[in-house]
Amino acid sequence: VASALAVDPTGSRVLSGSYDYTIRMYDFQGMNSKLQSFRQLEPCEGHQVRSLSWSPTSDRFLCVTGSAQAKIYDRDGLSLGEFVKGDMYIRDLKNTKGHISGLTGGEWNPKSKETILTSSEDGSLRLWDVSDFSSQKQVIKPKLKRPMRIPVTSCAWDHEGKRIVAGVGDGSIQLWTIKTGWGSRPDIHVEKAHTEDITGVKFSTDGQILLSR
Repeated sequence: VASALAVDPTGSRVLSGSYDYTIRMYDFQGMNSKLQSFRQLEPCEGHQVRSLSWSPTSDRFLCVTGSAQAKIYDRDGLSLGEFVKGDMYIRDLKNTKGHISGLTGGEWNPKSKETILTSSEDGSLRLWDVSDFSSQKQVIKPKLKRPMRIPVTSCAWDHEGKRIVAGVGDGSIQLWTIKTGWGSRPDIHVEKAHTEDITGVKFSTDGQILLSR
């Protein structure tokens, strides 16, 4: 069963992720009549692939699995590195170096070739610089009615790379604008947007409509 798909910005390569823990890479320009993938990867043994996202320059892609560490690969499927995992014994998530529980989603900034976004069951979103796998740029904790840890079940950038949105395990949708001095307080907070887990969020091309499921 396919769990993730990503088409590179040039339209020549497609990635598919699966519940069988593998990624298959397809090259339309070099594909023959058998329509087979040219490479198969297993990013993290025992963890399904949850999200795949190409860089805006099509030279790398982000892989998010059920583990706590996202990975970056080059265009041909060679591993470039994985982001650091946080210390699960530190209670304040803002003081951990990375996610401490399984990831739920991730996406490359559509306008910045060095910035990615991830969400996790640990209740946080994080911005990362792909030039430094050991250091995160920002930790975002969604607004909750009372102090507790609720999973962030999905995340996405808008098409300008200036806003991020998250689906949260309490059924809310929360949106932040990336600006100087911004923090975890969302600009928009829609309570009870869904009664069940929000498995996907996506902006329309013009940024005026948000889809959720």
